[in-house]
Amino acid sequence: KTSERSVGRLVAFLNEDRPVNDSVILDIQRLRLKNFLVHNQGAYESLKSGGLERITNDSIRLGLTNLFENNFRGAQFMINTNLYQMIHSVETDYQELFYTGLETDSAGAIRERAFFPEREVLESRTFSMMLRRSNEVARRLQQAYSYYLIRPISDLERMIEAELQQD
Repeated sequence: KTSERSVGRLVAFLNEDRPVNDSVILDIQRLRLKNFLVHNQGAYESLKSGGLERITNDSIRLGLTNLFENNFRGAQFMINTNLYQMIHSVETDYQELFYTGLETDSAGAIRERAFFPEREVLESRTFSMMLRRSNEVARRLQQAYSYYLIRPISDLERMIEAELQQD
């Protein structure tokens, strides 16, 4: 959602005659979607080896199995494989347009050097394509998380709550 809001604000900025400011720069930085899903099966493996069969409700047991063996893997594949090229493309455009190197701040942390891009850079075709791709990646990430994880986890949570209320 943050990336989508940033795209909206940047489009509004481009349609107005305002100078580049810190808010614009922050919105540009939010276009960088370094979103990869790393799934750790450790908890599920422990549950399988130590007591998955103790769960007497078949729907809950099946829901857990499905979540860990199918949904997480599906989300991981969708995000890390299918969207990788689009994410990489946004990052490449960002590097081309805005990367100015690294600096050490007053606390000794290394971070990107601040930049104030000229308006003509923000009105370029490259930036326009970066906005479109970034918005598309954000939309697809949201769909992937919703389909593969949020809905199944919510369904499983409701089943567990209902089971606990029966006891």
